[in-house]
Amino acid sequence: MIKTANRHLRAAVVYAAAAAAAVLLAAVLLKFTGKLADAGMSLLLMDVAMATYALRAAGRLSGNSVVESLRSALNPFPLLRLLPTNTNAH
Repeated sequence: MIKTANRHLRAAVVYAAAAAAAVLLAAVLLKFTGKLADAGMSLLLMDVAMATYALRAAGRLSGNSVVESLRSALNPFPLLRLLPTNTNAH
């Protein structure tokens, strides 16, 4: 299934907002805890925000729920079918 949508601007705005929030959160965490590892957690939160946005956007485009989009993205079997089969095995 091929669908095209010009929604790059929305994704860019979500990414910029998530990155700005991550930097601010990292600064606050670093100031109060003094631990660099705690500040690094803000990057994980940014990744979660972007993954959530991407899965919801993919679901809207394909007419699937977020769970169906995630299951489809993590399903290795369609890719395994693309591998050539060895017909010369002894």
